Amino acid sequence: MSRSKGLARTIGFTMASLLLLSGCSALGSSEVRERGVSARDTKIVLSNVETVSTLELLQQKTTPPARVRMPDLGIDMRVEAHGIEGDGYMSLPESPFVAGWYAYGSAPDSRTGATVIAAHVDSLPEGIGPFAGLRESREGMAITVTDDAGEVHDYRVVSVERIDKDEVPLDRVFTATGDPHLVLMTCGGEYDWRGAGQYLDNYIVTAEKVA
Repeated sequence: MSRSKGLARTIGFTMASLLLLSGCSALGSSEVRERGVSARDTKIVLSNVETVSTLELLQQKTTPPARVRMPDLGIDMRVEAHGIEGDGYMSLPESPFVAGWYAYGSAPDSRTGATVIAAHVDSLPEGIGPFAGLRESREGMAITVTDDAGEVHDYRVVSVERIDKDEVPLDRVFTATGDPHLVLMTCGGEYDWRGAGQYLDNYIVTAEKVA
């Protein structure tokens, strides 16, 4: 996938992003524990998939997510709002123990679309993070997202996918339309040590909103 920096970076657009976490270490291996990675070396490439007008964004008075929990997997993480860096890449918290919400997309209280929350799987100083457990997700598992106003939004997992990064269906994953739902993402699968220096796949957990 091209890493072109000539991508739109205006707040008036809703962009979709594909997790291409270059430099992530391979989960569970001894080399991970010995080597690790720096979150500064990881990037999420942005792609223009769909846009909405600034007026539409302003009309959707949404409340950012503050915390995501998935009790069955022991995930309990603070969530920060993140957008786009000056070089055209989506930003994420450096710590794998803090998740990032794609602030140009839907929020938990949005009437439509996907609330997308992503995180690094690990980092050199902190090791493997909670989202490494997403690969163990199963249909029916409960997820809760608490927003900045203290309201709790309940979700139930409906699909767990491991997809080659070049084949991730961005229009579907980052949709701004349809019923409100949650998407959790991280990198995973086989690690390309000799080539691109990144995971080859993404883990994508989709959950329907139940309350």
